Amino acid sequence: KCEAASSSSDDDDGIIMNNKNNNKNNSSNAIVAGAFAGAVARIFVAPLDVIKIRLQIQKENYSLTNAKYKGAVSAMATIAREEGIRKGLWAGTLPALCLWIPYTGIQFGMLNLLLTSSSSSSSSNNNNNNNNNFLFGAVAGATATIATYPFDIIRTQLASQGIPKTYNGVFDAFYGLLRRRKLYAGLGITLIEIVPATSVQFGVYGYLDKKMNSDKNSKNHFAKGFIAGSCARVAIHPLDVMKKRLQVVGLKRAA
Repeated sequence: KCEAASSSSDDDDGIIMNNKNNNKNNSSNAIVAGAFAGAVARIFVAPLDVIKIRLQIQKENYSLTNAKYKGAVSAMATIAREEGIRKGLWAGTLPALCLWIPYTGIQFGMLNLLLTSSSSSSSSNNNNNNNNNFLFGAVAGATATIATYPFDIIRTQLASQGIPKTYNGVFDAFYGLLRRRKLYAGLGITLIEIVPATSVQFGVYGYLDKKMNSDKNSKNHFAKGFIAGSCARVAIHPLDVMKKRLQVVGLKRAA
């Protein structure tokens, strides 16, 4: 549009308005796309998430004979047998969706807004752009975490309680945590976790995106996303274990 426009001031004003409208549309598209991606991903990985939480919070080392879950396969079989596939392996899916749909929407919307503002106010520089990916990813992740954290702790408690159940559903867990003033338990360690996680994830993705330079190939989006997400999760997994332990403090669970 800029190359085709004339040099008149009216045309320049029209270009500015069009760019602003495009930025708004890009932000809206990023929010919708991020929310949809988060919902689809959460439904597919819900059983793995339940298994991960159970292994993270059991007090015994799962390699010992006295542990309830001896590993991922053992945990999946035991949960499915004792609690059922839908109610056991997909426990906490509703609050997880309530968490991840707005979380990913806010995260990608905030990231897109920051990157758009940065690119419009500064000259393009690869090093600066890489640094911005790390910084803006951290800001976007922290903002989304604070906004959606109660759903995170509700999801964790519902997925970890086992049988007999302490809470019968989302609203029961919400009121129980509200009475105990635990809706934001573990927020500090979560922010410590999410800042490096999102900065590594978006930083690595931005780096790979520039190196591979293959936006037209959808398969490469999956590859870049997988590599970036894996790097982030490996980097902050110890903090994730600490967060889960803090989120279930005070929850009455069967041995």
